[in-house]
Amino acid sequence: MIFSLIPVHTYFPVDRSQPAIGHRVKKLEEYGLLNYQAGINLRNSQYLIAKIQLEAKDPKAILTIARKCPYMLTAFKLSGLMNINIIAYGQTTSFLEELINYHLRSRLDVRKIEYEFMTEIINDIVLPLDIYYEKCECVQTKRCENT
Repeated sequence: MIFSLIPVHTYFPVDRSQPAIGHRVKKLEEYGLLNYQAGINLRNSQYLIAKIQLEAKDPKAILTIARKCPYMLTAFKLSGLMNINIIAYGQTTSFLEELINYHLRSRLDVRKIEYEFMTEIINDIVLPLDIYYEKCECVQTKRCENT
């Protein structure tokens, strides 16, 4: 089954009854292809958003760190040399640089790190915002709670 992604603002007649459309939506939900999520809209947020790419010997360990850090919104394991991509947020560049230094640069299994700050996002991207700092194991925990 192949589905195409259509921007939300695009409307067009589908020549189907409301029950047929409801059934299709229900099927998409059952397959896990259609989900609903509350979170931070990166396009409208006042936060700085960083895209962090890195080359890691142990990508699973980096993904574990990203799961625990409330400032890392999501992470991807990729093919290729730069095998991890992380989306992180913060209020200042210095905070994000400290976050990268503490969690990533300090690790011996991280060979190379590149990061960039997003300056413009053209479409809505909603990612879950995790404000439960208790699961963060870094020494910045007190600072994280006050940011």
